[in-house]
Amino acid sequence: MSERPFLLDTCIILIWTRGGERAEQLRDKYGAALFDHSALVSIVSHAEILVLARRNEWGPKRLAQLQELLDSFVTIDLLPEVVSSYVEVEMYSSKVEGGARNMGKNDVWIAASAKAANARLLTSDKDFAHFTPDFLHVEQF
Repeated sequence: MSERPFLLDTCIILIWTRGGERAEQLRDKYGAALFDHSALVSIVSHAEILVLARRNEWGPKRLAQLQELLDSFVTIDLLPEVVSSYVEVEMYSSKVEGGARNMGKNDVWIAASAKAANARLLTSDKDFAHFTPDFLHVEQF
């Protein structure tokens, strides 16, 4: 049985689009596991990064490169399974030992997408650190 695919948090897509040393580290560590057309991304990440691109006035060339990158991933839409997982993520986060975690709604949708897809969530931030591997496997880059 093969390993579960990665679902990429928006910050990972941003690292990739920015290029540079951090993107090289990402490519060196994960290589084909991310960029062989099997990585997943939530439709919410599409929206998040497109808002960021508009705010920062990315030009047509950079926007085209971003769209090409987004198109290379398998996109998880907000299907009924994701909605059910959203409820689970919110309930889990509200009952975490040491106090409830108030997550941003986009992060809840991204975690729910990973959970519904039985994927490993790859992130570079701490927003998902309260999840235990038996609930949602989160890998920190």
